[in-house]
Amino acid sequence: MERILMFNLNPSAESAVKRAALLMKMRVQPVEANQYGSTLESIINKSGDFDYDGEIPEESMIVLCGIAGRRMNELLTSLQRSKAEITYKAVLTQNNYNWTALKMFSEMENEKKAIESASNK
Repeated sequence: MERILMFNLNPSAESAVKRAALLMKMRVQPVEANQYGSTLESIINKSGDFDYDGEIPEESMIVLCGIAGRRMNELLTSLQRSKAEITYKAVLTQNNYNWTALKMFSEMENEKKAIESASNK
């Protein structure tokens, strides 16, 4: 099932994601702050104890679940055209399925820093 998890999006970006998802018949799932300590699997399945009460990242993120190939390209193009400000865009994989939302944010930040560092050389 094609689904987009939304983390900390501003109203404009959230509206753009919802609009694109509606046109493409994809599900959208906003993630609440109390879910950030839970695994992506738990968030998707809406299972487990959502009791995280720590700090959450200031950045925004979407995680694309079950979306690939042409469909992913269409979605990303639509978001780019709408000028949606989303800090990180990630894809759910077997490797990150059991990561917490906070770990995903951390990994995305590390990846961004590595890319920026490589491009400055």
